Amino acid sequence: MKLAGIVLAGGQSRRFGSDKALEPYKNSTFLELALNNLKAVTDVVAVIGRTDYSAENVQFIRDHAKYRGMGPLAGLYTAMKEVQAEWYLVLACDMPLIDQDILSALLSGINEKQPAVIPVIDGKYHPLCALYHCTVLPEIERLLDLRELKMMTLMDQLNPVYLNESNFKNSGRFANMNRREDLMILGEQSHKKSNPGMG
Repeated sequence: MKLAGIVLAGGQSRRFGSDKALEPYKNSTFLELALNNLKAVTDVVAVIGRTDYSAENVQFIRDHAKYRGMGPLAGLYTAMKEVQAEWYLVLACDMPLIDQDILSALLSGINEKQPAVIPVIDGKYHPLCALYHCTVLPEIERLLDLRELKMMTLMDQLNPVYLNESNFKNSGRFANMNRREDLMILGEQSHKKSNPGMG
């Protein structure tokens, strides 16, 4: 089973105000953290985005021209067209708290009869920190051609494995940095880690 790690870094970061992939965190950047965590659990890693970032032993791919600018669904399509693998472990670059434990727990959810593994934390779906089998590519292409770009529309077609809070050691790590004020969460997580006895 060949497993590809895919960082989605194609968002325009309008609400955030700057390129989220390059946001500093823990003497690194959001992008580098995602890459390092994916490298630890996958066979090959690639970044799908608008910018040619640089990192060692990483393939950087711009969205397929046919669907450029059409969001994460287009990024997933590009990954499956350009990177050969059976399973694709996808991680958005704006989820810097996702760690190897989370990714390993996702991998343990693989069921060969179901073509995706999706976390559902506190009722919220996380299709951009998830696993997809290569066989979902035709459905992704069909939705893109129909301009049905919501990831949840894809979920409705796939019958995925859903993992909830009980499957993860720290489900609080599924936080998205959509706005700069969301960065406060990073400080809170560090505080919890250094003070495990605190609420």
